[in-house]
Amino acid sequence: SSMRSNLEVYDNHVAFFGSAFSNFYACSFTEGGKVWKNSEQCFMAKKAEFFGDEEMYDAILNSKTPREAKKYGRLVKNFDADKWMEVCFDKMYEACYAKFSQNEDLKNFILSKEFEGKGFIEGSPFDAIWGVKMDWRNPDIDNEDNWRGQNLLGKVLNKVREDLKRNGN
Repeated sequence: SSMRSNLEVYDNHVAFFGSAFSNFYACSFTEGGKVWKNSEQCFMAKKAEFFGDEEMYDAILNSKTPREAKKYGRLVKNFDADKWMEVCFDKMYEACYAKFSQNEDLKNFILSKEFEGKGFIEGSPFDAIWGVKMDWRNPDIDNEDNWRGQNLLGKVLNKVREDLKRNGN
């Protein structure tokens, strides 16, 4: 998929369900001493690591696609949703910051003028945690009052952008 596919720029927000802002977007970066093929793979490995599941960590590390990494991430042993909720934002931030800071094209993309002053939204019709459980093409998504999810991925990306700007890299 291209950097801009499944992305809509509204008055107040940038809604995506795909594009370079997706965790499934193919790109290479290093985090935690390993090289990753996408931020989904890195994030799922952090999940396996957090719960001490070495078998799934290895499976995720060797996964060929983000979909496969996600599948193994769902199989992590001793998973505790409450414990994960406390740390998942920070783990996702680590993966996404590495992704955008280490790839010049992606860094330029997230810092581009057309997105300035607009909050990022994962316009996933299915996800109420990382997204807002609304379709990215629905103009009502531009108003936060309409959101049916927490938009954690959007919040992560807002923070990544701020920190890239602040760190001037």
